[in-house]
Amino acid sequence: MGDNAEREGADMRYSGGWSKKVLMNGVAGCALAAAMSVAVPVVHASENAPERAYQFEIPAQSLDASLRQYGVAADRQVLYSADVVKDRYSNAVKRQATAADALEQLLEGTGLIYEVTSSGVVLVKDPNQEAALQTESPYYQYAQATGTDNDVRNDATTDGDEDEGGVDEVVVTGSNIKGQTNATVPVISFNREDIDRSGFATTQDLLLRLPQNFAGGGAEGASETGTFGQGSLRFVNLFQSGVNLRGLNSRATLTLVDGRRIAPAGQGLITADVSMIPLSAVERVEILSDGASAIYGADAVAGVVNIILRDDFDGAETRLRYGTTTESGLSEFRLSQAFGRTWDEGNFFVAAEFYDRDRLKESDRPGLTTPAIGRADFLPSTERASLTTHLEIEIANGIEFFADGLASTTEVNFNGGATTFETGQLSPGNSQYNLSAGLKFDFTDDWEVEVAASIGEARQDSSRTNFALDGSVIASAVNTASEKLSSVDILVNGSVLTLPAGDLSMAAGASYTVSEFDQSVTGFTVLDRRTDREIYSVFGELYVPLLGSEMNIPLVRQFDLSLAARYDDYSDFGNTFNPKFGVAWAPIEDLLFRANYSTSFRAPSSFERVREGGGIPGLLTFPFVAPGGGGTVPVLVLTGSTLVNPEESENFTVGFTYEPTALNGFSVGVNYFDIQYTDRLDAAPFNSNALNEPGLAPFVTQFASNADFRAFVDPFLAQGATLNFLGGITTLDAIQTIYDVRRTNIASVDISGIDLTFNYAFDIGTSAFTLSGNATHLIEIVNLVAPGAPAFDTVDTLGNPVDLRGRGSLNWSRGPWAATGSVNYVDGYTDKTGASDVDVDAYTTFDLSVSFDFDLFFDQGISKGLMARFSAIDLFEADPPRVENAGNRAVFDPAYVDPRGRFVAIELIKKW
Repeated sequence: MGDNAEREGADMRYSGGWSKKVLMNGVAGCALAAAMSVAVPVVHASENAPERAYQFEIPAQSLDASLRQYGVAADRQVLYSADVVKDRYSNAVKRQATAADALEQLLEGTGLIYEVTSSGVVLVKDPNQEAALQTESPYYQYAQATGTDNDVRNDATTDGDEDEGGVDEVVVTGSNIKGQTNATVPVISFNREDIDRSGFATTQDLLLRLPQNFAGGGAEGASETGTFGQGSLRFVNLFQSGVNLRGLNSRATLTLVDGRRIAPAGQGLITADVSMIPLSAVERVEILSDGASAIYGADAVAGVVNIILRDDFDGAETRLRYGTTTESGLSEFRLSQAFGRTWDEGNFFVAAEFYDRDRLKESDRPGLTTPAIGRADFLPSTERASLTTHLEIEIANGIEFFADGLASTTEVNFNGGATTFETGQLSPGNSQYNLSAGLKFDFTDDWEVEVAASIGEARQDSSRTNFALDGSVIASAVNTASEKLSSVDILVNGSVLTLPAGDLSMAAGASYTVSEFDQSVTGFTVLDRRTDREIYSVFGELYVPLLGSEMNIPLVRQFDLSLAARYDDYSDFGNTFNPKFGVAWAPIEDLLFRANYSTSFRAPSSFERVREGGGIPGLLTFPFVAPGGGGTVPVLVLTGSTLVNPEESENFTVGFTYEPTALNGFSVGVNYFDIQYTDRLDAAPFNSNALNEPGLAPFVTQFASNADFRAFVDPFLAQGATLNFLGGITTLDAIQTIYDVRRTNIASVDISGIDLTFNYAFDIGTSAFTLSGNATHLIEIVNLVAPGAPAFDTVDTLGNPVDLRGRGSLNWSRGPWAATGSVNYVDGYTDKTGASDVDVDAYTTFDLSVSFDFDLFFDQGISKGLMARFSAIDLFEADPPRVENAGNRAVFDPAYVDPRGRFVAIELIKKW
């Protein structure tokens, strides 16, 4: 049984929000023996004590996933056969309930029963089988409780014996309270199975398809190719990929790894670079699409992306993937290796990945670019190596040591800047590491203290060389930039008291964070920038289950409150206090309403603080549509940044989740959001019709004469400001107008919209299907650049999010075969950057993933533990909508279009 059991343990995957531990074979054998010898009829509770109510947030899904989630929420050991749960789906349980009531609801309609042993183990079995569990079966599985051996609680009658092995805690997105699912907040989740079936090779590819994430300027390709000033900042995130929820720029989205901050990376050093995180090491991704400053820090404005790494694994896993475009151009290779070991007192996991990708040249996609001279790339060549580690070990009774590490290095080579007289080559190297370690103390059954320290650094060393067309070097420069992030924090978790509807839980803590920024540039210009920041923070959170189903109140199955607050003191921007209030109400079993209000405060990043370059702007010329139309006039555009101040916001969300018991396996969620962002750091859109747009008037300066214009501009030139002549303009002599696209604090931005998610799991014959979808409808993004100025809406314009974007998938599985087909939709929008508005068509692409599990078919020899997967991205190679002003000669919008076209890959996964 040992080898097969070990493989099966490694195969276990989360589907909804927990981490678990596979027991050692000796412990498993003892549990199985006990299960077969002392199984007793179900006992719901001790007759001498009231049954305890737990909070369950289990969606309708596969029974396997539900039982695992149940084991965490109810602090139970659950034992069952893989054959018993195969192709079975559970009902949803989203309420306060006893462990027995919740399990009975999960199993209703499945034909299965359960028993509780004298040691408290829950056995799920098929009454039609002679034996629920066979010790020789290689397919036994555990759904385990959270906590440690000191806090596993049982409502069922037991003999007092407890499992001796430690068990991992739930990593919950949206709460500092360990193991507490916050029903008041909207969370979108991708588990390991979703990741594998997506067909993507990198973390940024996975997140770019998220409808809530606007790729413009925050993603590789969009940064290198997109037009300057188009809603997001071209070149600020050069050769990196940040998550940009709601299109508020990636700096307004907080990206975490295992619930902890990582140092910002890339050329801009203002946001976490998700491309540095190896996808093969990711267990799940959770997106909190709501402000969470009171929970994680003042800058979680648009939401939080929590990337949770694999940390609990027995055995070894090798992944080998090769992909290529079906047209000429680009191929990629990925190799990853993971090792893990779990024992009674802890676990250890390590994973390494190597990724290599060719460049995609403009000449490989002539239909996506205007004629150009030079050697320009759409996508650079990339080579990346990464390593992740995790260790947990119980060093004494109730005391656990943990440590996590992430290190990654990337080498990039990009040819760009091709003009009629020169080309450019940029070769950045990005490296990053993040280390954290700490201790957890269980000083009572219900209270835990965690003390942790972390340090991380992101660094970019890049060189740029400009060549003449004959190959000779014109000029070169070297840019070295780094940011180091160090922190120490303490967090106390526990149950304050037991209310009729459940436990009132709390978390409180404090942290001290230091960031250090350093940049040195030599070559074209000489810069030496250094700055640092200290942040002192205290925070607290309460989760209060006020009313529950056992109280028999009409139209109140559940009523919970979530309260949180955070105080941050910045060494350079003063202090801020940010509260968060949430409520969850279930009038009936199938329906849950939720609402939240919060505030946020985002201090400019270190890079943003120094980016104004001593007040010297960049200068470029461009022809703009003349006032009133009828031709063009030459305009000087100011680029760069002004002196910046903090941003503030108010966030409001309200929504519901509906999971009808009459339609087993179906769920739908709707969430309305409104973010009122004041003093937002942004730049005016690069709009050649700006002289005719009343809302952009504050960014336009009209001088009475060219002499007055030169009196304003010449001092900048004398100080070394760069000047680029574009658009056929070769002199400053005739210019009298300035358009300012420097980043500055504009008055306000009000963004609102609706998120829709749904999921339906069902069977047809012996085939299992899951239909799922995720879409976002943006109602408006209203910008007010100055008090009293006309407001303007940027939804559905080039460089900004569209009003409707979605992704839907259909999964099918039968025996060893599985397939997933996905459709991606981007609504049409308007290009307002030219002399007249131009409509851009909607864009739809299809993806396909097909896998075959040799293990389920052969289960012997070399095929044991082997799976093969074929994937195709943009299967039908849809024609991208033409966008004339996309930038850098591109005639497509890199925020939504992948220039690779159809991309196919084959992956082999071998578990040892």
